[in-house]
Amino acid sequence: MLSFLGRGVSAAFTAGLTLFLVRALHPSAYGVFALTVGISDLVLLPADAGLSGAGARFIAQNRGDSASLTQLVGRVAQFKALAVAATAATLFALAGPIAQAYDTPALAWPLRAVSLAMAGQSFFGFYASVFMAVQRAGLALRLLAAESAIEFSASITLVLAGGGATGAAAGRSAGYLGGALIGWLLLRRFLRAGRGRAARVESPSLRGLLRYAGALAVINAVTTAIFQVDLIIIGAVLGTTAVGVFQAPLKLTLFLAFPALAVAKAVAPRLARTVGGGGGRVDAFASAIRIMLLSYGILIAPIIVWARPINDVILGSRYAEAAQVVQLLIPYLYLLGVATLLAEGVTYFGEARRRLAISLLALIVNAGLDLLLLPIMGVTGASVATDAGFVVLVAGLLFVCRAEIGLPVGPLLVTGVRSLIAATAVWLLLVLLGGGHMSPLATVTGIVLTLPVFGGALMISREIRPRDLATLRRNGRQLVTRAVRAR
Repeated sequence: MLSFLGRGVSAAFTAGLTLFLVRALHPSAYGVFALTVGISDLVLLPADAGLSGAGARFIAQNRGDSASLTQLVGRVAQFKALAVAATAATLFALAGPIAQAYDTPALAWPLRAVSLAMAGQSFFGFYASVFMAVQRAGLALRLLAAESAIEFSASITLVLAGGGATGAAAGRSAGYLGGALIGWLLLRRFLRAGRGRAARVESPSLRGLLRYAGALAVINAVTTAIFQVDLIIIGAVLGTTAVGVFQAPLKLTLFLAFPALAVAKAVAPRLARTVGGGGGRVDAFASAIRIMLLSYGILIAPIIVWARPINDVILGSRYAEAAQVVQLLIPYLYLLGVATLLAEGVTYFGEARRRLAISLLALIVNAGLDLLLLPIMGVTGASVATDAGFVVLVAGLLFVCRAEIGLPVGPLLVTGVRSLIAATAVWLLLVLLGGGHMSPLATVTGIVLTLPVFGGALMISREIRPRDLATLRRNGRQLVTRAVRAR
C-alpha cells in the first residue's frame, strides 16, 4: 500500500503541474518544455550508465547484509558521479547548437537549466530504486512526496514570475536537486541503522556489477528512446506546438500507470534470483498481469467515447487535436500496466540483455512509422507509431518471461481477449446513451453501468466465474499485502 501511495502522490503532483503548465503556457512554449524534458531524459542515460538498475538488482539480492549494501551503494555512487559530471557539461555546452538545429532559440536556456540538475535527477532515481529494492516503501514514499512537492511549488512560482518554459525547466531541476539531497540523508540514516546486521551474503564483484550495468545501460537507452523518439521527431518535422499537443495528453494519461508501477515495485523484486536460492514467485507475477489486463480494460470505452469533452474541460480549446491523439493511443494505454510489470520483472530476474533486440525492434518500428505518418497524418500519426512500437515491446517481453521463468502466456492472452470483448460491450452501452454528446443524466447512467456491464461480460465469457471472485479478491489482497510489507 505504501508503494501504491507513493506513486499515487507523485502522479497526482505531476498531473496537477501538467494541468497548470498547459493552461499557463502557450502550446508552443509547453512544447519547448516537453522537448527539453525529452532531450534531457535521453542525455541522462549516459549519466546513469545503467548503474541504478543494476545496483537495484544486486541490492535486492543482498538486502539482508548491511555491509554489502553499504559497499554496493558506495560503488554505484562513485561511478555515477563521474558519468553525470561529464554528461551535464556536454549538454550545457551543446544547448545552443541543439536549439539551432531545431530552429528554436527558446530551447537553449531550458536545456541549460536541466543540465545543471542532471546529477540530482540521476541520484534521485537511484535512491528511490534502492529503497524499493530493500523493501522500504515508506522511505520511498517520503522521497517521492518531497521531490514532487518541491518541483510542483518551484515550477509554479517560476512560471508565474514570467519564466516561461525556462522557469518550468528550472522548477523541475529544483525538484530533483532537493529530492537527491533528501534521498541521500534518508539512505545514510538507513545504512547507519542497519550496521551490525549481516546475513553473510556474498557481495557481487565490481566486474559483475559493471557488466550488468553496461548491458542495462544500452537497453535503457533504447527503451527510453521508444518513449521519447516521438517528441524528438515531432519537433523536427512539425515544430514545438505539435510537440505540446502530443505531450500534454500523454503526460496526463501517465497518471494511469502509477497503480501498475506500484504493484511492479512490490512484486518484481521477488523474481530476483537470490544468492544461494532460486527465482521468485511467478504465480504472483502472473496474477498481477491478469489484474492489470482487467483493470485497464475497463477504461478503454470511457476514454474513446468521452475523449473530446474531457479534453475540452481539462486542456482547453488550444489543444483540440489532443482528443484524437488520446483516442488513437488506446492500444498503448491498455498495455501500459502489463508493460510496466514485464519490464520490471525482466530486470529483476537478470535477463536484461535479452531485452535489447526486442527494444531495438520496437524503437525501429516506432521511429519508422513516425517518419512515415507524421507528414501524412500530422501529430496523430505519432499515436499510431507509439501503439505499434509498444505492441512489439510487450510481445517481446512476454516471450522472454515465458522462456525464462515459465510465465503462462496462453491464459493471459485469453484474459486479454475477453477483457477487450467486455470493453466493447461497455462501448456499445455508451454509444447507445449518446456517445460524446450525452445529457447529464445519460452520463451519470453510463458511469454507474460501466462496471456492471464490464463485469457481466467477463462472467458471460467465463473469464470470471462466481467462484473465481473469491480468488480474484484474494489475489488482490495478496498484492496489497506485498506492497505494505515492501517498506
